[in-house]
Amino acid sequence: MKRFFTIEDVSAKRGGLPIDPPQVKIVRHQMAPSFGFFSSGLFSWRHLRQGRDGGYPEGSSRRVRRIMTQTVVGEMGFFRRLSRSATVSSDGPAILFTLTRANFERMRRERPDLANAFDEFIMRVLADRLDFANRELAAIEPLFASHPSPV
Repeated sequence: MKRFFTIEDVSAKRGGLPIDPPQVKIVRHQMAPSFGFFSSGLFSWRHLRQGRDGGYPEGSSRRVRRIMTQTVVGEMGFFRRLSRSATVSSDGPAILFTLTRANFERMRRERPDLANAFDEFIMRVLADRLDFANRELAAIEPLFASHPSPV
């Protein structure tokens, strides 16, 4: 019987990638050949400002959300085979495991049962994030009630 896959079996680097000092790990608009699992540390999802249009210095950023440990990032670009939609940086020491496309495909071939369980995990993560976004929108909806949309 085959040994069960662990995150280290499919990760690009055994033991994870130690991150210290804080640094950008996922950059918006870059292609997504992998995605990450943060096993420790805190991270920030940032919106990089383009400059000129909003009066912000070009390249400046604003933290949109803080990401806690034991979460997934970079999955949207990875699964959609598109460029990344956000920039993620560590806020201090952290450990990052990455899953490359080659290792993801290997898991699909060698352990389809595990790949199916992994798909369900990713669907739960995305459903939770969609629910969070819906609740945030519902919370700010009263702010826009007095200003009807022109459409």
